[in-house]
Amino acid sequence: MKMKKSAITATLVAAVAILSLAGCNTGENPPEITTTPTSAATEENPAAAQTEGDTRISEEEATEILAKIYDNADETYSYGLEDTISIDGVDYYNFRLSWLVDDHSSYLTNVLVPMDGSEPVTALLGEDGQWEIGGKATTDFETAEVGGDDDSEIEGDYGEILMPLLYDLDVIDRVGATALSYDENDVITLPYNSYDMEYGKVTDERFLSLSDIENFMRGCMTENLMYSRYVSILGAEDVEPRYVEENGKLYMLLSGRGCGFNWTDTPPEIETTANGFTAVKEYESMGGLSNLKVTVVGTDEGMRIDDMEFLD
Repeated sequence: MKMKKSAITATLVAAVAILSLAGCNTGENPPEITTTPTSAATEENPAAAQTEGDTRISEEEATEILAKIYDNADETYSYGLEDTISIDGVDYYNFRLSWLVDDHSSYLTNVLVPMDGSEPVTALLGEDGQWEIGGKATTDFETAEVGGDDDSEIEGDYGEILMPLLYDLDVIDRVGATALSYDENDVITLPYNSYDMEYGKVTDERFLSLSDIENFMRGCMTENLMYSRYVSILGAEDVEPRYVEENGKLYMLLSGRGCGFNWTDTPPEIETTANGFTAVKEYESMGGLSNLKVTVVGTDEGMRIDDMEFLD
């Protein structure tokens, strides 16, 4: 079976994969992380042309730069700001880029927009927590075999397959806990049983409708996991709706709680199965460390997480 993957992924070493929102820099020569942009442009990092006197662009301007690349492309892309990062003295707006494949969102790569307004570049975060910058951000992506039926051979590095799935799982866990960003000035009240529930308009550009959420879920997990652990997102009986659509806008129940997986840089323990693999991955939890075991299987749409188990 085929799944869309970035051309950048194909050129990186097998250990390079996407990690979490907050990775740790380790290794013999980690990038120097500072808050002052002083690095000059290089062949490896063409965007590194900032100086202390540069005028920084806003998040909105960074989004407009990406819109010029992806909004008028032949394929349907979506992108959302994750955070801001600094690599080798260069400050970036860090966007996650996906595209719509067979009615679900599929992760492609991260795109870094330099705060000096120069050309954006692609990047992936490896298991060691270090960002690997690719080249100029374009719409030139390749197709790679990464999954299939029971009797098909799973191609590619398991870590390369695993980490984007785990990153998406972290996002969905936050969606389930109603922990997305919202507009405090656009709050509505809806009745539920004998109570009035407050909902805030979701501002995360990845999720503009209920179908956006469902498509994102289908891009990383099977229906088995969707309707077992995360059924409340989709609308479970006897549970107040977590998300509603009103006047063409998506609103979120204002009841955020602890959630998400802050993956560490400890490599996962992976074991192959007849139709995929299992992986145990460490994450930070309540000031300590815990482990999550996931079962990844091949489907007609590619590799998906089918089950998850908290080990400690």
